[in-house]
Amino acid sequence: MVDVDRSQKPTAPGGTLRPGIMGVSALVFLVMAFQAPLTAVAGNMPFIVGLGNGAGAPLAFIVSGVVLTLFAVPFVAMSHRITNTGAFYSYISAGLGRPAGVAAGWLAVCAYNVIMLVPIAYAGYFGNQVFRDELSIDVPWTVISAAILIFAWLVGIRGIELNTVIMGCLLCLEVGILILVVAGALLDPSTDKTLAVSDAFSGNIGVAFTFALLSFVGFEATAVFGEEARDPGRTVGKATYAAVWTIAILYALVAWAVIAVYPRGDVAGTAMDSPGTFLSGAAVRLLGPWSEHVINWLLLASLVAVSMAVHNMASRYLFAFGRDGLLPRALGRTHRRYQTPHLASTVQMLLMAGVIVVCLVTGTDPYLKLGAVAGAFATMAIVALMATTCAAAVLFLRRTGVSVWVRLVAPVIALVALLTALWLIWSNFGLLAGETVLADVLKWSVIPLAAGGFLHGLLTTRTAGATAPAGHP
Repeated sequence: MVDVDRSQKPTAPGGTLRPGIMGVSALVFLVMAFQAPLTAVAGNMPFIVGLGNGAGAPLAFIVSGVVLTLFAVPFVAMSHRITNTGAFYSYISAGLGRPAGVAAGWLAVCAYNVIMLVPIAYAGYFGNQVFRDELSIDVPWTVISAAILIFAWLVGIRGIELNTVIMGCLLCLEVGILILVVAGALLDPSTDKTLAVSDAFSGNIGVAFTFALLSFVGFEATAVFGEEARDPGRTVGKATYAAVWTIAILYALVAWAVIAVYPRGDVAGTAMDSPGTFLSGAAVRLLGPWSEHVINWLLLASLVAVSMAVHNMASRYLFAFGRDGLLPRALGRTHRRYQTPHLASTVQMLLMAGVIVVCLVTGTDPYLKLGAVAGAFATMAIVALMATTCAAAVLFLRRTGVSVWVRLVAPVIALVALLTALWLIWSNFGLLAGETVLADVLKWSVIPLAAGGFLHGLLTTRTAGATAPAGHP
């Protein structure tokens, strides 16, 4: 039986994150903040309903939750034996060897840094609308995006505890308004409360499940913060399952509530005719005009929360690569006082600031271009990482004595489901990212990126911070 000694800590100077500061609830808060429920519902649901399976949208979220629960079985089993902020990089290294792990790591580093552009771009776009509609002030989107980026950076350096407090408060507010929408639909006698299972597989199910899975991206953050969790072996597993089903149930209920407001035969057309007001329009009918103003401000707050969460994840992948010598080792240092990856955090912030400047110069649309393309690429890359993790788990867990369900059945079923999802995302990439040259380049870039990472892994020797278990290639 091969296992990983949890007591082993990275030996690089200053390369240890502050341990034992997050429990299950804090991890779930971080994951939920990454999801940004209000943003996910307002941004993705119109596409699931309008271009996907219409009234079957609630069931698309439930099916996605089932698939990700199957993935979570080997993912959690790996987290019980490997605690490292590199997550996918660490798990794939342990199961498939260092070259494959480095290839996955490079893909993860790119994915989590690119996905940071989504909340930053959306925050600028929606923030501009909110300030204009609510306060009659026209603030350039780049100014709003830069301000939120700097805020996420400063809070990230201060420590994950402050992140969880701020994000927890924001999360409670945005989830609260969504629950009120659900309650309003339940109590309103005029809403159509029917839900047919057959609707789940009607229309374009490829588009429906693509956008539904996009709404879950980030739930794997539980393992990324494992080094800072109390009793990672128990905390990460509980938080992962709790996060998946909290997200699935919440999104399904809200989708059902919003669809119930509109005439069933016209709901798809309504979603695409006015995607920006699909949620707020339903809220106004169920709760009154005040809800539109509340949703406007809470949507902006939701984007602040998700920016903080994604920034922390992206900086920790840079930190893990720096600590293992795959990027400059300075990135693997932590703050003397707060034990946060402050240098990696600063580099991540500067990368995003550079993109904002480029968009300002080129006049790039933050919502239709920057956010859409970044989200499509990151989702495709992360689903590919999940599928590879399932394959790695089959090889790694067979020597650990866990049950056949954990080491073989669940990983194989999840692998097939995730490969199917990956094909759906690949096939619909033009719809997700737009039919542009940039979208085509990003769609195919995952192949040379992974190949280059594999070669990098072959050419570099294992360092003190590497995560493969003893006796493993």
